Amino acid sequence: IRVGERIGDNVVTVPNILCILRIAASPFILYFIVNQGFMEALWLCSITAATDLLDGAIARRFPSQRSNLGAILDPIADKTFVGFLALALVITQKIPIELAAVLLLKDLAVILGAVYIRYQSLGNSVSLREMFSMRSRGMVLEPSLLSKCTTCVVMGTLAFSLAAPLFGSPHHWLLWYSWVASGSLSAATFATYCYSGNQIISYIRSQQADT
Repeated sequence: IRVGERIGDNVVTVPNILCILRIAASPFILYFIVNQGFMEALWLCSITAATDLLDGAIARRFPSQRSNLGAILDPIADKTFVGFLALALVITQKIPIELAAVLLLKDLAVILGAVYIRYQSLGNSVSLREMFSMRSRGMVLEPSLLSKCTTCVVMGTLAFSLAAPLFGSPHHWLLWYSWVASGSLSAATFATYCYSGNQIISYIRSQQADT
């Protein structure tokens, strides 16, 4: 959680553009997979994953490329990418429906929780425009280390699930373990966010009661 910190109000930055491209590419990945274009989808997944590494590296290396918008866009782009890829793989029966449900419900709950925390931190009378304004001071939910590790494992698992049939290993023994690892880490991440979110909301309410 970052409270009232100004990173930058820039909107047009290289990391932000890469995040938007990652979001835009996600429906095409679903399209290719559902229409049996697995190799095309794998190439697009590889390029999309590369933009994820690149935007983070640029933001760390060049302070002028950091922005409040980027801090919000990056996790949204990751969740959009994972969501469309998981949906496509479960439609084509490449991953269990239970794993897809865990991934999609966890990401949806985290996004809604982040929005609620920001809403509470800005005050109940905040307008919709202020809610999503990059100039408004308030709490912004940022990914934890566990969440970042989980995202890497999940992306790797989904890519492995997509690639395995292409290389003649649709039932490779590592697939099952990767599914279990992804589901377990996602559940653990969700639990830590629930605990942290409850603590944060209690803190916000105590601060508001004192003013």
